[in-house]
Amino acid sequence: MRLFWILFMASAALFAAMQVWTMPHLFAAALPPFDAQPFGYPPRAALDYLALLSDDQRALYLGPQHLLDLFYPALLAGAFATGFRAQLAGRWLNLALIPVASGLLADYAENLLVRLALTAEGPSHALLQALQAATVIKTLSVTVSALLMTALLIRAGVRRLRHPRPSTGR
Repeated sequence: MRLFWILFMASAALFAAMQVWTMPHLFAAALPPFDAQPFGYPPRAALDYLALLSDDQRALYLGPQHLLDLFYPALLAGAFATGFRAQLAGRWLNLALIPVASGLLADYAENLLVRLALTAEGPSHALLQALQAATVIKTLSVTVSALLMTALLIRAGVRRLRHPRPSTGR
């Protein structure tokens, strides 16, 4: 479980960096950035958001924000996968890894689609619908993974309280 905690803390640190450094500067008027919309923007709202972004905001989004978001999904998925492997086996492990994998793939798809939307002159309706779909899949997958991990950590904690390890006398 040590690797789980290392990966989890690394992903939490990147998440905190995005929340404190890049994300606050990516609000356009009152509209939050794509990454901060759990169920994505409908295409019309996405176009509104894109129209309100300044050149500096686009540069921040395409630069530091996307750099941080290049590593965050892998670290988070790695934490979940490591934690699940430590607590599950066989079919249950395979089932638990489905939302981890789908969340990872959807997050990278979302990042690619955000990049395309930010660099396109008038992004297509289809691109914006795909972006919204990737965001929804990411949100649901990560939520399922986080809830399952929380339940497993609670279960492990209860087991540890019920059956404490004997002291080694050191």
